Amino acid sequence: MCLACCLAAALLPPRARSYSLNTGLDDPYIFKAEVRDWFTSGSIRYRIASLTPASWWLPHQDKIYMGSTMDYRNLDSTLPVFSAEVRPLKWAAADFEVGDSRFSKGKAYIHNWMDGEKRALLFYNSTVWFSPDHRDYAESSARLTGTTRLYSANAYFRVYRTSVRALHDEYDVQHSLELSAGYSWYEDRLRITQGATILSVDIFPNPPPLGAIAGLDSRFNMTWQGWRVGLRERTRISKEWAFNAKFAFGPTMCYRGEGFWNLSSSSYGNLGSSRIRHKVTGQVLELSASAEWKFWQRFHLTAGYMGWYYRLTSGEQNTYYANGTRTTEQITEFDASRKGFFSSLSFKF
Repeated sequence: MCLACCLAAALLPPRARSYSLNTGLDDPYIFKAEVRDWFTSGSIRYRIASLTPASWWLPHQDKIYMGSTMDYRNLDSTLPVFSAEVRPLKWAAADFEVGDSRFSKGKAYIHNWMDGEKRALLFYNSTVWFSPDHRDYAESSARLTGTTRLYSANAYFRVYRTSVRALHDEYDVQHSLELSAGYSWYEDRLRITQGATILSVDIFPNPPPLGAIAGLDSRFNMTWQGWRVGLRERTRISKEWAFNAKFAFGPTMCYRGEGFWNLSSSSYGNLGSSRIRHKVTGQVLELSASAEWKFWQRFHLTAGYMGWYYRLTSGEQNTYYANGTRTTEQITEFDASRKGFFSSLSFKF
């Protein structure tokens, strides 16, 4: 047996000898631990709208909408992410990751608007707006602080790999491609303070005064969760260097929001003294690309870019007022993102 093996090794050319479906994986490991700093910028923007009764207007007119646009910006933070991956089989792996951070320099812009294509809107003071396109009649700003948390779990199944071979020089390249399926949970908790009215148009009686909004201290919790599927690709260009890319898509990602606006309606328009609930279905897209350097034995440094993007498919907002009444409005737009560069240190065993 030993003689046959030696004879085969002598007769086969070097490159043929290096191919084998049973040789070790590219940088083989059964456990990987990683600490990542994700330098993120975050934003959330959504628009709610309701159709006004035709009897509100003189002359009576239909298809006139009133609504609000919430524009949350600068939800920026350094988000530490800790992850662990196990590979019990050569063709299968699973990972879990968790992250938590705080932000303190966010900014909220709240627009109250009217929309009426090819309509002439006559107000109590004889002001006329012709065909307003989400035209603001009031706008406020506020400070945003809060926290961001994320959890995710994924399973990976390899579907393609270049025939495994020893890297003889720096120009040899290996590719591997894996299908992924997993579940993610992501949350932003917002605190809204230091409000100010920066636009107030005199088209309705008793418009809010310009300047600081006294006593504003409201909360909003926003949670996204659901399944997604995708791909993970790795390209090794030398024994020390590799490039990685991930893509995941969730076609039915669920979003739920719940908040409390602490001001009375007399102090702050239609949003006052109310509990707000969101129910939205949408789509999520997750992307990442990175370069990895094996700098010492089983330790690796990685740097790259990650992005998380969410867009609405359908949704509604229910508002519960202190006097017991409730209103339902359609959420017509909803976009959220968190993206930025990252660096990480990992250990493979």
